Amino acid sequence: SWKRAPSLNGDSIAFGERPRERWLVFADACGVAEAVVGIMRSRGAAVVEVRVGDEFAARGDTGFTLDPGRPEHYEALMKALGNGADFPSRIVHLLGVTGSNPASRENLLERCFYGPMFLAQAIGHFDMTARTSVVFVSDDAQEVTGDERICPEKSTLLGPSRVIPLEYPNIRCRLVDLPALGTGTSRTDWIADRLISEAVLDDDASVVAYRGRHRWLQSLDRVSLQGDARPGGGLRDGGVYLVTGGLGGIGLALAKGIATDVRANLVLLGRSALPPRTQWEDLPAAGMTDEAITRRVAAVQELEALGADVMVVAADVSDVDQMQHAVDAARQRYGEINGVIHAAGVAGGGVIRLKTREAAQQVLAPKVQGTCALLDALAEWKPEIFLLCSSLAAITEIPGQIDYSGAYAYLYAVAQAHSLVGAASAVSVNWDTWRESGMAVDAIM
Repeated sequence: SWKRAPSLNGDSIAFGERPRERWLVFADACGVAEAVVGIMRSRGAAVVEVRVGDEFAARGDTGFTLDPGRPEHYEALMKALGNGADFPSRIVHLLGVTGSNPASRENLLERCFYGPMFLAQAIGHFDMTARTSVVFVSDDAQEVTGDERICPEKSTLLGPSRVIPLEYPNIRCRLVDLPALGTGTSRTDWIADRLISEAVLDDDASVVAYRGRHRWLQSLDRVSLQGDARPGGGLRDGGVYLVTGGLGGIGLALAKGIATDVRANLVLLGRSALPPRTQWEDLPAAGMTDEAITRRVAAVQELEALGADVMVVAADVSDVDQMQHAVDAARQRYGEINGVIHAAGVAGGGVIRLKTREAAQQVLAPKVQGTCALLDALAEWKPEIFLLCSSLAAITEIPGQIDYSGAYAYLYAVAQAHSLVGAASAVSVNWDTWRESGMAVDAIM
């Protein structure tokens, strides 16, 4: 939920000694950074401006260029800025503000997830003990009024902004979401003034949005669910339901729930294929002694015993071609797809300091690239149900889960964006840890 909060005005904030602080601004292309830099320099502050470029390089005495996706550029930047009192105590990160400028999915991930992660690593590498305030800024990444054109990739910023302060106690982070901005917008000075105030204000607000001239704070509210809670509510008898991660614990549990409630046709997608059906009755004789394979075969047989027709497809959900092939195969067999459950995923874990791009990519791929591949493959179809299996990490702060948090915040935004265009009944469920199945249990086993 979002609640109106009192507006901020930089002119009314007592800056005291702050004009002599050093500020670091990562610049957007919509003019907001230019306004922030201009205001702060007019107040006597020392400001370093960083712009996006192919190489790390100095731009005069108070500017640099860097590639947001290259960790060594952040290391070079921290080294150039120096330790101690010379290091910026206020950082305004505007790379998530793109306005009407086109940006690819990978480019947005560099700006909104990998770059902030590399920034925290670089700061930590220099063992900064002085408090640093970081304001991460995006535009149209959060649904507040309901008429935004949400860009889900920008929501991955929530991962760094929520988790960095848990692992680097000297870094305070805040995420500020703006309405979509065009290049040269006439409100840049007003917006810049508010962002400066957000950087200086020392309160507990972690996610803030500006819509119109109003400031909004995100909150969690308790609600009572209303509606049809009957078994099978919303499911078609004889319907076709595609489940990614369909051979995993959660995917199989949800598939069983469908098969229990209605006579269903189930398409289960998994990264690995099952043995040929001719071997199922005596897997050890066929050399199949892997307990996981035995468990999955038994689960599929249980679904069929409940009356479901089960089709198992081996596919990497993050591979566009494999996903298209899987959807085409399901359509060829059943003719249509009535519902989709996206449960594929990889368990996250690991502190930011040791996190590599490759490790984070493994977590992001099934949720970010996988969801996009799934939506592309279903472009000609409008499933009645589109369920995204997310996690509490999407809405809460959990240390050691920067990639997990960013990936699931993305799913949350996809559900919002999908529902806004009326394509399907899209829902993101933020599961807690499952007691008897799922990625957490598999990791322990």
